Amino acid sequence: MAEAEAGLVERLVAGLTEAIKSNHKPTTQRAIKLARFNGRPSRAGDPTILEWIDEVDIYCQQCHIPDKEKAQVVYNHLGGLARDEVKCNPSVKGDYKALMRLLNRQFGADETVQSLQKSLYERHQLEDESLMDYSRSLIRLYDRIIEAGSEGEKEGLKGLKDKVLINQFVAGAKNQSMRLELRRLELATPGQSFSALRDAALDLFRDIDRPKVKRSQVRQVGVAPFDDPDEENQGGLNCANDVVEVSVEGVAVRTPSGGQFQKVMQQQTEMMKCIRDQQEQILKQQEQLTTLMEHVIKGSDPKPFNVGQGGRRVVCFRCKRPGHIKANCRFGGSGQSLTASSKSSGGQGQSDGVGSPCNKSTVSGELNTSPPSL
Repeated sequence: MAEAEAGLVERLVAGLTEAIKSNHKPTTQRAIKLARFNGRPSRAGDPTILEWIDEVDIYCQQCHIPDKEKAQVVYNHLGGLARDEVKCNPSVKGDYKALMRLLNRQFGADETVQSLQKSLYERHQLEDESLMDYSRSLIRLYDRIIEAGSEGEKEGLKGLKDKVLINQFVAGAKNQSMRLELRRLELATPGQSFSALRDAALDLFRDIDRPKVKRSQVRQVGVAPFDDPDEENQGGLNCANDVVEVSVEGVAVRTPSGGQFQKVMQQQTEMMKCIRDQQEQILKQQEQLTTLMEHVIKGSDPKPFNVGQGGRRVVCFRCKRPGHIKANCRFGGSGQSLTASSKSSGGQGQSDGVGSPCNKSTVSGELNTSPPSL
């Protein structure tokens, strides 16, 4: 009896186990999405050929892709210049190793520690780039520096990783206020790792450092009416009143249609004509002002003191000196020229008196002459 019950229990347990196994659905790890490779990196976030090859290996392992199908998977995920390069070499299309050698030779740069360090120190945050993307690009670039280094250099580069990344992260921010805040976070906790500083910076600028999302808007474009009524009827549309909606990236603009559009264009033409006329008037007034200022400047220039009208030299008639006229002569009463002339006249009189005694009597007669008595 006990054996029968034990056998019944065992059968029940076995049946339940089979039922559970049949209803259980195996879960598999979701494969990563393999990005397309277009060639050399042209913008932030584009993978290099070495990074993309690593992603290809991980993708093939997770999806259990055999080696003979890897070449087709790689070719399906190529685009741009990389796909054109493979098309020009059809012999490597089915060989995975030859295909990878071709891509690495054409799109892989001869990276050295010095060239990568130069790229790291010249890397600055772009205007439309967030701090998260900028810091991620710095990390990837420094990892490439470590990979390019020799065995002896790798240990030293790993030890300097946090310090170098922090310095470049702070110095490469796109505006002054952000650089000051990052420097404050750096000095607040000396010796912290780059990941800790990055997390603190992302938390601080989470609300203000968001990339702007471009939204597509609708732009209305008016359709001008046909000159030929037959062509207008062929389209089946009243072109004078129809409006075409076009989805564009930018600002929504409403353009009037038909006759309204022509009126607007006519108004704009008249406005431009008025603006041109006003501009010409302003230029003429400017020329007149320039001419007037030249005359004023010429009239205010001081004339030479000793030059008269017509450029002739001014000479005094009294003292025979240049620079003044007779009315303004300073040597009129006691000047040197007047004294010299009196001396010369006196000497001449003495010489005349010595030679002619008649002159003495004449002079004395003139001096002693008195008026007659009445």
